[in-house]
Amino acid sequence: MDKLEQSRKERSTACFYDESYWDIYWKGRFSGDEREAKKRMNFIKRSFSKVKKILDVGCGLGYVVAIGRGEGYDYDVHGVDISEAAIKRAPAVVRKYLRVGNIIDLPYEDNSFELVTCFDIFEHLFIEEIFKAIKEICRVAKKYVLMRSPVTGWRGERCIADHSYRDKDRSHISVYCWDFWARQFSQIGKFNFHKMNVYYDKDYDGVAVDAWMVFMKSEKILKEGD
Repeated sequence: MDKLEQSRKERSTACFYDESYWDIYWKGRFSGDEREAKKRMNFIKRSFSKVKKILDVGCGLGYVVAIGRGEGYDYDVHGVDISEAAIKRAPAVVRKYLRVGNIIDLPYEDNSFELVTCFDIFEHLFIEEIFKAIKEICRVAKKYVLMRSPVTGWRGERCIADHSYRDKDRSHISVYCWDFWARQFSQIGKFNFHKMNVYYDKDYDGVAVDAWMVFMKSEKILKEGD
């Protein structure tokens, strides 16, 4: 069965991330992964001055964890990914900080991390997975959530569709407008939308931008002392 067909049948793109994905596709398209990890950690360093304990959901090969624990950063970073093949390929020095797990059922206690990050993961989830994933991320995050995802313009929700038909990455399923994400996180009640940085993403031919969205624990919960 074709992986795209399988993912639609299973309502999950987990089947994509096998040995061949990391050995062939990932190496061919994302050779600068360590540079990207530094970009992500620099954003964290600028935006979250007092945060120390971080969980990177969808950590892949663990480069964010490796960079975050290295010289110049010194964070207590952990990672989780659905792909066992990815964790096996992670740098040996950080492998003990990584776990195999699903974003819709994270293997951590409530409020375990001051900051939970989710870089380029939500576009790989079906809508029912998205609802569960947001609840799980909010559950394990204590103070902040940082997500990065392509987002559409203001007309996006009128034409929500399976983007695997048009994108070069066949595991790209869901691309929504930014306020969809703001509403989904805010309605949980624990976090409010705080800020967003957007950049043009050439891979989407002008229909989407690269959005870095920050959610912060609501003032009501902060006042209650949680």
